[in-house]
Amino acid sequence: MKICLGIIGGHGSNAAIELQYYINEEINKHADTRKYIKTFVINDATVNNDNETIFDLYENTNERVEKSIYDAYNNLVKLGCNIITIPCNTYSNILSNIPDSKIINIIDVTCNWINFFAPTVRKIGLIATQQTINSKFYHNRLQNHEVICYEDLKLDINTIILCAQYGYYKLQPTKEILEKLHIEETDLIKTMNKIINKFTENGIHHLILGCTELPLFVKYNKQYLNDITFIDTMEILAKNIVE
Repeated sequence: MKICLGIIGGHGSNAAIELQYYINEEINKHADTRKYIKTFVINDATVNNDNETIFDLYENTNERVEKSIYDAYNNLVKLGCNIITIPCNTYSNILSNIPDSKIINIIDVTCNWINFFAPTVRKIGLIATQQTINSKFYHNRLQNHEVICYEDLKLDINTIILCAQYGYYKLQPTKEILEKLHIEETDLIKTMNKIINKFTENGIHHLILGCTELPLFVKYNKQYLNDITFIDTMEILAKNIVE
C-alpha cells in the first residue's frame, strides 16, 4: 500500500517542516526499498495570536486549538491520507481521542520504542511543556520505568522551547528578541547544559525530548552539549511512518 501522509502542523510550525526532513532521512537509509511518500501538510498559523505566547496555549488546551486540529484531521481524511499525525507531544492527545487506526501518536510510538529498546533503564528523564508533564502521558505509558521531571527546571525548559519555536535554535537570540518573548537574557547552551547536568547528577542518563522543538535545538547544538542519551521523539515518529 502506498503511503499518503497527512501532517497537522501550526503548533510549532518548524516541527512540521523538520518531520519531513526526518522522514526523508529514514527513506534514504533504505535506498534499495525506497518509498516515495505523498504528503499533505496543514499548517494552521491562526492557532496562535499576537497576545499570547506558545506557553499560554501549552498550559491549557483551548477550544480554538481543538477545533483547528479536528478541522485539519477531517480535511486530511478528505484528501485521502492513510496515515495522519501531529508532530507535537502536547496536542497529540487531542488527535488520539479520534478512534482511527490511521493516526500515529508520537507519544505512543516513543513509549513503545523505550519499552522495546530500553526495557532495563529504570529512570528516564523528561523535558516537555508543562501540559505534557501535568497530563502524565509518558508516566502512564511507561509504568515499568520511573519518569523523572524537575519542577525547578520549568523556566529553563520553557526558555529553550520558546526560543526554538521562534527559530532560535541555530543562533543565540538578541536581547531585543528575548525581551519580545518575555525571557530574561540567557545563554541557551549554558541553559541546556544546566538541564542536562540536573539529570546526570541524579543518575539519570536517558532524556526524552518531549517537545518537538527540542530535537531541533539539540540537532544544531549537540557538539556543545554535555553527554546524555537523548530520546528523539521526532526521529522515532519518522521511523514509524516510514516502516
